Amino acid sequence: VDFSEGVSIYCVTTSPFFDALAALMIMFNACVVGAEIEWGAGSIEPNPTIKGMSTACNVFFTVELLFRLAAFKLKFFLPGPQQAWNLFDFVLVALAVIDEIDAALTLMNPGSVDAADSDQGGALGSAKMLKMLRIVRIFRVFRFFRQLARLALMIIDSVKSLLWAMFMLGLITYAFAVSLTSQASDWLILQISEEDARADVTSSLMGHESELVVEVWKYYGNLGNTIYTLAQTALGGVSWHAVCDPLLKVNALCVLLLLIYITFVVLAVLNVITGVFVDNAFRSADKQRSDIIQKEIEKKDEYLQHIKDFFHAIDMDDSGEITSGELALFLEDPTMSAFFRMLGFDIADPQRFITLLDADESGFVTFEEFLEGCMQFKGVAQGVDVHAILRYIRKLAQTVEEMSCQMSALTKQAAVQREIGRQTIGHSQALEKRLRGLTNEIDTMKTLPDNAPGGSTSTSL
Repeated sequence: VDFSEGVSIYCVTTSPFFDALAALMIMFNACVVGAEIEWGAGSIEPNPTIKGMSTACNVFFTVELLFRLAAFKLKFFLPGPQQAWNLFDFVLVALAVIDEIDAALTLMNPGSVDAADSDQGGALGSAKMLKMLRIVRIFRVFRFFRQLARLALMIIDSVKSLLWAMFMLGLITYAFAVSLTSQASDWLILQISEEDARADVTSSLMGHESELVVEVWKYYGNLGNTIYTLAQTALGGVSWHAVCDPLLKVNALCVLLLLIYITFVVLAVLNVITGVFVDNAFRSADKQRSDIIQKEIEKKDEYLQHIKDFFHAIDMDDSGEITSGELALFLEDPTMSAFFRMLGFDIADPQRFITLLDADESGFVTFEEFLEGCMQFKGVAQGVDVHAILRYIRKLAQTVEEMSCQMSALTKQAAVQREIGRQTIGHSQALEKRLRGLTNEIDTMKTLPDNAPGGSTSTSL
């Protein structure tokens, strides 16, 4: 963003920096709430530092909400992908404002507020009960982190399977609990006198002198106790042998029923429920992946439409082609320049940009060339671009090395040819010198007189 041309509230609220700051403040607010609870557990007097940090967090979230309202206006409350989060933020900020008003009134008139709290009357007294709902704000971080949101959606999608699994487990537990309670209650009745059984069975069993009877009544004395015991054994709340040993004195059928229940639930039901959850998580992940792909397709289509509109806006003469002059004239408008930067381009030299887009070097850029070039030049260089450049450089280096080897071979061949030439020239000079000497000797012989000693020239020859 070029701050010299001004920044709109919409750009601020939709920037990644703003979201990161909001997520950081949410985590800080969660720490402040924890510190406030920890302090309140050991002291009835409020901590001014913690209270000040809590107020600062509430002020920040209020300002954040006002920024979003100013940026989106009525769209903030209208149906859309962010409507649920927007309403959630609005409710939390409203509760924070009520909390701050309650704290201010408490400071101004402590007596009346304490009286309202003691009578549990008035809006401000009720608002105090909502103070701890501030910790719910920590779930807002799901809005800024895609991985957390994905896990949360998986859990939400699994709630339906969880309810059916709990219902099935409840039916199984109920069936075994009825059988065990029936067997245990018959045995317990036999452990007390008939008068006590007619008067009050529960009191008689609770005060029985035998610890075994008390244990059996504690675990299997009524249907509620039995269901609670079986749930604990299935979910690891109690060791199963601790609740099985008392049944050894009742009868073997009770022990067998308990062992069948534990084996069936732990080894079969819980594993099947786990498998259902895992399968549901995979299906949810596939569904989310499909949704992400669809959103990316829609985003790409929207981006292509923006580029098309931008090209037609530059092509003022409707020729189907643009030049560097038209692009430079169009980018002089700050609004259009900012729009083009929003598409992922920051052009300082229109002529160079047009040259890069002009694949056929015609001096003009068609819509197809403009679209293809924008898709390639958008944003910063990606990893595939870097690897393509490295591959091109390696090929270029290999070609240069081959040319260097060829030049070395040619240089050696030229050196050999020069050496042969020098030797040939040397032989030619020696032969020429010898021929010149023979020629001189012949000329000398021709000039000798006929009466020279040794006879005539013809005879000498």
